[in-house]
Amino acid sequence: MLSDGVILLHDNTQTARKSKELLQKFKWEVWIHPPYSLDLSSNLGSKHLSGTRFSSKGDVKTDAEYWLNGQDATVFVLQTGTYYNESQSNFYPGNNLKL
Repeated sequence: MLSDGVILLHDNTQTARKSKELLQKFKWEVWIHPPYSLDLSSNLGSKHLSGTRFSSKGDVKTDAEYWLNGQDATVFVLQTGTYYNESQSNFYPGNNLKL
């Protein structure tokens, strides 16, 4: 009934003993989801936008695109830990990317 391919992404910090026992019984791989991750909350570009006032949503988009287009790919790898390969439409963890 259950396969070897089960992975549980666990985001509850207070796991009940019964739940832990069940996970061990079936030998499921458990991934812990941290409640706070620096990788996901980087302030990429915040210094560029500090103190800037925009008169429209279009101005925000234009300014953000201008700034992003001027950045090297290493900025995104170092700050987010992830690299996006547009030609292959794939995301790669930053620590596996050879720059």
